[in-house]
Amino acid sequence: MNTNEAQKRSRRVYPDELKKEAVQMLLDGHSAPSVAQNLGLPHTSLLYRWKAQLLQQEGTAASALEVRVRQLEEQAPPHGTGARHLKKSLGHFQPAHLKEVYAVISQLQEAGFPLAVVCHTLGVSRAGYYAYTQGRASPRAQEDARLRPVVQQIFWEHKRRYGARRIAAELAARGEVCGPGRVARLLKQLGLQALQPRSYRPRTTQSRHPLGYNPNLLLDSAPPSGINQVWLGDITFVPLAGGRFAYLALLMDLYSRRIVAWELAEHMAEALVLAALRQAIAARQPGPGLIHHTDRGGQYAGSEYRRVLGRARMRQSMSRADNCYDNAFMESCFGTIKTELEMEV
Repeated sequence: MNTNEAQKRSRRVYPDELKKEAVQMLLDGHSAPSVAQNLGLPHTSLLYRWKAQLLQQEGTAASALEVRVRQLEEQAPPHGTGARHLKKSLGHFQPAHLKEVYAVISQLQEAGFPLAVVCHTLGVSRAGYYAYTQGRASPRAQEDARLRPVVQQIFWEHKRRYGARRIAAELAARGEVCGPGRVARLLKQLGLQALQPRSYRPRTTQSRHPLGYNPNLLLDSAPPSGINQVWLGDITFVPLAGGRFAYLALLMDLYSRRIVAWELAEHMAEALVLAALRQAIAARQPGPGLIHHTDRGGQYAGSEYRRVLGRARMRQSMSRADNCYDNAFMESCFGTIKTELEMEV
């Protein structure tokens, strides 16, 4: 008998159950040396050979996942070093789609691995897996199917103006728990896309009037700490059907960003902004000292407008010359309004 034949006869034969148990311990996060020591194996190369055999039996889907598991095992530092656990790291490498994960679970379960351990390791629920094997939609898919028509209804109710964040807020107001990410995914599935904002460039008011100007009081003031401390005002045009235009005057509370009054008319005379100012005073009843900031337009420098401000003991503030960004909050507000209205007309 030669030496090779003697070595083959002296090799220990390991039962299949022991091999599966060893591989399962690796999947549970044990290091190869610890598995070899616990099971009395002479060296770790046996474990890797058994894993390779299992991968070959289980097919490409399981192989792709298990090869990554092996890479993690080889790179895993000793326990107690503060490194992430293998099961936690595994989530970054498993298939992106849940159906692919379920397919891997099916293959591993057929190979004899406990379903509870596999589901726990891959971070999925057994209920969802059972639903998949029985041909039923998962609880998440069922919830998506229920929310999809609601999201679609809100989208069209608001004439394509609401995107994922606004729709999520509307759902929350209706008592539905659904985050913006999920709403965005449902909108994509429905083939719906909200109106996209256009690039909006604010235009500086060309004010050449002899009525006088006020300094910009916001430059040296701290941000408001409550409502009715700073109001911002401005005027913009609104396109109408048939090529006509109307003019919109707004007053915004800088602290809450809430529009406290507005007026729409086919002219942009002083009466337009006066109507908005009187509405705001009636609605808010502000105390003395409120800063009223606008651009340098002649409507805000009119004698009657300034008398109303004086009686309300408001402090009038105006943007600096040729500096539209002194009233940037109102310009941003108008940008949103124009985006939504102009694309609807």
